[in-house]
Amino acid sequence: MSIIFKLFNFFLVVTIVLFFIPSCENKNEDDKAAYFEFKINYLISADENLIINLLPEKMSCYYKNNYFLYHTEGWMGLTSLTQIIDMNDSSRIIMSKFMNKKYAHKQSLKDSLLKFEFFDFTLTDFKKDTIFCDHNCTCLTIYSTSANKNMELIYTTDFDIPNPNLYLPYNFIDGLLLKFSLCTMGIPIEMELIYHNEDTIFSDTLFQLPKSYQVVDKKEFEEIFNQFAPNYN
Repeated sequence: MSIIFKLFNFFLVVTIVLFFIPSCENKNEDDKAAYFEFKINYLISADENLIINLLPEKMSCYYKNNYFLYHTEGWMGLTSLTQIIDMNDSSRIIMSKFMNKKYAHKQSLKDSLLKFEFFDFTLTDFKKDTIFCDHNCTCLTIYSTSANKNMELIYTTDFDIPNPNLYLPYNFIDGLLLKFSLCTMGIPIEMELIYHNEDTIFSDTLFQLPKSYQVVDKKEFEEIFNQFAPNYN
């Protein structure tokens, strides 16, 4: 009886394993996204703007089918800014966290940028091919009014990501940006790719608005930023 019992247990375990392996594989495939991590360099010192001490040092980006997510988190998690773009309904959600206050604003992709998102630049005639982060890239040069200097834009078409620069000032570029400049809250910054993984596992709730965020309109959302960083506009 003991041998029969052991054989029964063996086949039961094998059956369970074989049953769950396919479902786990399918779930993992569904829950994979392309992940890119960028280092953030601030082009002014903390002496010029003390808020830099609280601002993030990196930006995390996730691309999955028709969803894009950009996330930055400041010192000790006290501040954060997240943007979720949903191409299914042509909308985006911007979420901000200041200390224990959490706010969100939802708008159409056709709506105008928020005040703190504007970045004034001029595209120059300079263009060349280059290698960056082991990828074949194209390098452009812009003149940034905010930073008062010429800056590089480096992008590649090595990744199969449609509209990778949607809702960035550089949406005219077809490739994924690996190095680029922006201005946030009046502070000029430069972002540079430091890591990427095209098979990153993510949570089912990654592209959803958490219930803990208070949804506000555009004017109120901009006023909240003005209170946190009054020099951004």
